[in-house]
Amino acid sequence: MTMVQPAGGGIPIRIDSLQTLENFLNMYDLPALALFREALDNALDENATTIKINYGKTGNDKWISFEDNANGMSKNVFKIYLSISRSTKQQTGQTVGFAGIGAKIYLARGEDVEILTETCTGSESWTSTMYRNKRELLHTNIEKISKRKPGTLYKVLINHTDYMLFQSLAENWCVQYYNEALLNGTKISINGKKIQPWNPAVTKQKNIVVKSQGKKFACKICLLKDNLPNGKKSTEYHIRNHFVLKRKYNLLDEIKPEYKDKVFVSINAEALGSYLKTEKTGFKDGWWKYNSDIDGAVLRELKKFGIVVDPKQKQAVDKKIGEKMAKILKNKFPHLLQDVFGGGMVCGGTGHHGGVSPKKKKPKGGQGSGGGGQKKGLQITAYNDPTDVKEGKINALNNEVGINSGHANYIATEKIDKAARNYHIAKVVILTLVLASSKKTPTTLDEVNQIQADWIRACENEDLFK
Repeated sequence: MTMVQPAGGGIPIRIDSLQTLENFLNMYDLPALALFREALDNALDENATTIKINYGKTGNDKWISFEDNANGMSKNVFKIYLSISRSTKQQTGQTVGFAGIGAKIYLARGEDVEILTETCTGSESWTSTMYRNKRELLHTNIEKISKRKPGTLYKVLINHTDYMLFQSLAENWCVQYYNEALLNGTKISINGKKIQPWNPAVTKQKNIVVKSQGKKFACKICLLKDNLPNGKKSTEYHIRNHFVLKRKYNLLDEIKPEYKDKVFVSINAEALGSYLKTEKTGFKDGWWKYNSDIDGAVLRELKKFGIVVDPKQKQAVDKKIGEKMAKILKNKFPHLLQDVFGGGMVCGGTGHHGGVSPKKKKPKGGQGSGGGGQKKGLQITAYNDPTDVKEGKINALNNEVGINSGHANYIATEKIDKAARNYHIAKVVILTLVLASSKKTPTTLDEVNQIQADWIRACENEDLFK
């Protein structure tokens, strides 16, 4: 169909600015947290080294203010700031702001909200107040002010609920979301009180750079003196000192029990800037494909710390089973091995533990480099842990799939006969690999079922269940 241009030009499509802000605000669990994070994120994006937060009451009005010592805004940039969904920033990982929303997201909170902004570059200073008239977003004229100290001040009229939240949670939010900034020298205060970072005592620490699929990730690996506090996960991702995401370290099963709650890894994730969600509380689909290389490199360092389970404590499964399963995986499911163990996987002749031994010597590599593990073949081992609810696990460091011989299902099938036990081992191997692979290559339930069916059929053809 050929579109005919109307006489006089097209009619502009209108955008409901308030609806846009409401949609962004709904991405956050708490409106107060949205305002808090957007204000501090903007300050850090502009390289602020000091951020003063104050809150209080003036008559019946409750307010909170954020003042930084960053570069401030010129008049032209200030005009862009007073617009909705316009930004001078790009989604590159050098900043976390890119949507053109910022602290004005809070205008969606209610009709009584006002946001006074004062900014100074050192040579020019400007002010304006944003407010609402029902569903219309407005701002006062941009006026010159006498402010001479570079930086920006936001003073926001807030409701009672959010005022109470700031009173009780603002200090915790500073440490939760901006701990890296505090550790790296940024000064944050609330009503004059200097906020101290979470800075635990460590017994061992190592900084490495992991390379994965053309990207680099600086990682700080810590073995803590004491256990992680409640709510703290073993792995955190940051972009430019902004907290983005926390998760449990995927290979904690390889860590000796007494150290599992003492491992903490901080990851500089600037390389994932293009994956950052708009509300900056996580990453979009596809980001996890780098995790196997990161986790493997971290595990190699933890092994040097002496806290990884000794492989001598593991048992070998039946040699014939290991050899034939390794051969099937190499020939029919190489993508699973690539996803789980990376480019370091080599499948070849017979090796120890019923696995496959390397055909080539392990290449020399720099410390901390990624790449998915050492040059060795797949090993299928057994470990006995009746307390572990998992039937199997991956050891990416040694290219192992571990079968939990202490699990009730293993014990039950072993009591039936060898064929039942081998069938159980086969199912655990493939499902464990598929689960690990799905963290890098998303897999549908239908695809999982098909992979499992193909695997079982291949094992039957090798007479593994006789």
